[in-house]
Amino acid sequence: RYAIERGLLTINDKPVTADTLIKTSDVIGHKIHRHEPPCTDEPIKIVHEEDDLLVINKPGGIPVHPAGRFRHNTVIHVLKKEHNIPKLYPANRLDLPTSGLMLIVKTPERAKDIEREMVGGKIRKEYVCRVDGEFPE
Repeated sequence: RYAIERGLLTINDKPVTADTLIKTSDVIGHKIHRHEPPCTDEPIKIVHEEDDLLVINKPGGIPVHPAGRFRHNTVIHVLKKEHNIPKLYPANRLDLPTSGLMLIVKTPERAKDIEREMVGGKIRKEYVCRVDGEFPE
């Protein structure tokens, strides 16, 4: 009833009432309004750019690609919108809280090349952790 009263429920793109009958092949639509959780206000810096490759510095607190509650607040979506790049493919991933350099490619062919180089050991990942405080002996 809530969705009907607010016009959020449609059949064949037309608002419905509680008395509307549904027929075979009708398309039922339900609009929902969601807010994505905020990510970070740090910019995604492009460190290096070639015709088919970006090296970026991913800030912590933003996911690489759409997942879970995140659809638009992602590295890929932000880069596409801010730099008008139609297709982007992450060559590596970093977890949501993790910051660091990432390879983002602009073509599927380059993505396959980089994957082969990673598997073959030509490209190597290195993780560095910065800590605050002292570790016990």
